[in-house]
Amino acid sequence: MKGFSVLLAFLFVIGSLSASAISAEVFYDYSAKCRLLPEAMALEGSCTVSYSVIDPLMASSILIYASKEPDNDRFYYSKGAAYNEDPIKERDNADWIELHELVVDGDTVDLSSLKQEDVLLRYRFKEKKKPGSRVTVKTRFTTHIVNYRDNLVFLLDPWLPIVATDSDKDLVEIPNHYEYSITLPADYRLVASGFIESDSLEGGDRVYRVTDPNISVPYWVASPRIKMIESDDEPIRYRIYSACGPYPEGAIDELREQVEKMYDFFGSPVGDRQDLSFILMPIHMSGLGGANGGNIVFINRIYYKSSILSHFYPHLFLHELLHYWFMNRVFGKLTEADFNFHECFVRNTTAMLSRGSLAVERKRRVKGVSRWFTFLSRVDSLIDTSPQRGGYHFSIFKSKNVGEIPKAEKGAAALNSISLQFPLDQWEQRVLRYFKAVKEKRPITFDLFCRQNRDIAPYLKSWFEEPKDFDYAVGRVESRPLGAGQYESMIEIVNKGGIVSPCPVQITYEDGSSEMKTIATGKVDTITETTDSPVREVMIDPAHIVPDYDRSNDSNRAELRFRASFFPRRGDERTVVMSVMPLPMYSEQTGWNLSSNILSLYGATRSFGAAGNSMDAMTINLGYNFREQGLVWNAHIEKSIGLLPGISTLYLKALDDPEMRLYSIRLKSKSSRSFNDPPIRNFSIFVDFKNLYRPSYRERPDWTTGYNLFVGTTFGWKNTKTLLYPVKGNSLHFSAGKGFDVAGGDWDYEKFSAEAADYRLMPFITILANRLFVGEIRGGAPIQERFDVAKDALFSSYPVYERNGYRIIALDSELRIRKRL
Repeated sequence: MKGFSVLLAFLFVIGSLSASAISAEVFYDYSAKCRLLPEAMALEGSCTVSYSVIDPLMASSILIYASKEPDNDRFYYSKGAAYNEDPIKERDNADWIELHELVVDGDTVDLSSLKQEDVLLRYRFKEKKKPGSRVTVKTRFTTHIVNYRDNLVFLLDPWLPIVATDSDKDLVEIPNHYEYSITLPADYRLVASGFIESDSLEGGDRVYRVTDPNISVPYWVASPRIKMIESDDEPIRYRIYSACGPYPEGAIDELREQVEKMYDFFGSPVGDRQDLSFILMPIHMSGLGGANGGNIVFINRIYYKSSILSHFYPHLFLHELLHYWFMNRVFGKLTEADFNFHECFVRNTTAMLSRGSLAVERKRRVKGVSRWFTFLSRVDSLIDTSPQRGGYHFSIFKSKNVGEIPKAEKGAAALNSISLQFPLDQWEQRVLRYFKAVKEKRPITFDLFCRQNRDIAPYLKSWFEEPKDFDYAVGRVESRPLGAGQYESMIEIVNKGGIVSPCPVQITYEDGSSEMKTIATGKVDTITETTDSPVREVMIDPAHIVPDYDRSNDSNRAELRFRASFFPRRGDERTVVMSVMPLPMYSEQTGWNLSSNILSLYGATRSFGAAGNSMDAMTINLGYNFREQGLVWNAHIEKSIGLLPGISTLYLKALDDPEMRLYSIRLKSKSSRSFNDPPIRNFSIFVDFKNLYRPSYRERPDWTTGYNLFVGTTFGWKNTKTLLYPVKGNSLHFSAGKGFDVAGGDWDYEKFSAEAADYRLMPFITILANRLFVGEIRGGAPIQERFDVAKDALFSSYPVYERNGYRIIALDSELRIRKRL
């Protein structure tokens, strides 16, 4: 919610006060009494806030989260889902808070005199408050609930009025105290953060009193269907509640098993402490207006967290253990237990980043409809309508890129972002510096990401705390003349995915000059500068350094592209892409070629850990060869099948160009030794049928024409760390096949080949790339079969290797500077 971070920072800063003085006094005290009225869809009550003025910005006015009247156009985030969710127009539970009475330091305030600022009301003190003085604010209110549901996820914001100030410093370090009570109908039950007491009232209602010291925000869940369905004390104390169901068969048991498994893996730094306790509340968030079909809400004395049901990821557990350390350490010093915890945290963090186990498939489901949150920016989008149940999503937009960029593993991308900021071998020192920096602070949950060592904090938050994506986009580009040949250029870069990662931006001006800038933002970054020429083009990440999964809006160049996506009920996404953007290519043999991707159909993208993606796809390309003055076309269809182990696909291809007409069928399989870890093994069986031609530019007397049928098999082994492209590791590839005499082609031969590649990281941001290719042909074979073309190598395409004999040996080695830097 807009202004949420400001509201979380309640009222205070440490200033120059010592740690001992801070611990001696509670600066912020919040108490509330309220009653839930389901029949009136309302929450009525009163609250009192008392705080000390310890900053000049707190002396003039206060801000109250409330409204004078309903705001029908306000967007709401799904409470209970992560805050990085896109805002939804459908009302969340809390619509607006109506103030009935406001009393500041004993004086009743005229509510009509309050100034409305967005969702805040501002009250200015009659006289500035003196440093150290106490301010007491009392309110009586009604929270109106729209789209009332049986299951209510309550937060202090936005269910109760909040008092804040203009201070923008990190205030959650200040000792605070919350004490509130809520009266619920007899059939409701409460699960909350904090210490709970309850008593029955006349008529069957029940009042719950919750005390919660030294936290940032209290949370609670109220529902008439809450019941405890699992309880255990070994090896870790936890309680699993059911708020609403039904759940998939075995989901709760799977959740329990994963909790215990993660405790076994990461629980060693806890030692003999037996007070680590989890309260897990599985809730179907789609019933609360959220985008996810099922979430787990973690409610403990210290934190609140949501994640996808039945996927209790290791990084989530590690995140919760970090909170556990933060809340249970000895204040003001680091003990041996703290250093043991730090060692475990660094070790497991590095391991998870290295093997890519942070990968999360970001497909969200709304009532069975698969929806990719790929929203186009204001500049790029001409038509953009959200998908409905079983409906369509159409968009026409400007784009430079053709085709879809596969989604990268989140863990590998996170490791790359670390390496762009500082070497990985410094990760331990940086984290230790952070641990030492916070030892003098109050153990407040959000402080972990608010203060000290900000070069790490955004990454920890976006990688571990929130399941976000890589998706940078060009927002708007403006250049206005200032006179004297000067222009003021403003470029807005939007991070729609939310992952905080360094990202290069190339800016090209009308006079032909260009420059490269690097940004790192979680939301929006605006580049404003004075230039000698207006901006012609802005391109995000031209070398594809950042694994941005949606590159359709990475440039403001005016190229036309059409895209239509179909979202069937079963959850797969079908995408049709048509592009008229030309793709020029040139080689010494074929001359200039001009081609364009005229139709692509993608669907059913499925993730398989380190082994990559499998998808049903169809692509048609049409081009023109200027040297031969003839059309060139090719098409291929790829369909997922279950015939071979691992991920298996059936691949059909047809090609027609001045040199050959090709029809090919392949059965391909790809797998890895575990879900996330290389090496990756791939295997294929194929049949190629070629009609070989002699174009006018082929002058060799032994150039072959006629038919050729070739049947073969391939096997590959790849053990590379593909952060962005293969920059470290090695791979092997073997191929064997036989050519047959068919349709008048006089060929009878066998062909064998082996290839080894090795990529070494060298000092001074360099990479040593080596490739060894060995091949042998026995029998009579067309000349076209006696050379090797290595395409899409590490940094460049290798040349064609032609040999007079049938044995082929090629060795290449090159030293390159890494382009990503």
